[in-house]
Amino acid sequence: MANLSKVRVFLSSGQTFDIEAESVKTRRNAENELVEMSWTDPTSGRPLYLKLAAVDAVVEL
Repeated sequence: MANLSKVRVFLSSGQTFDIEAESVKTRRNAENELVEMSWTDPTSGRPLYLKLAAVDAVVEL
């Protein structure tokens, strides 16, 4: 099995959830705002919909 990446996503509502996938990537703009988040071959925690404006932080575990 490949080495999996695991991240915890913190939402502005105070909720958190984890995504475990083969790879997780984020991209930020010049103001350090999250503008893109993607994952490859998720094994758990894949959200059906994620509003990026509601994300406060993404932390690698």
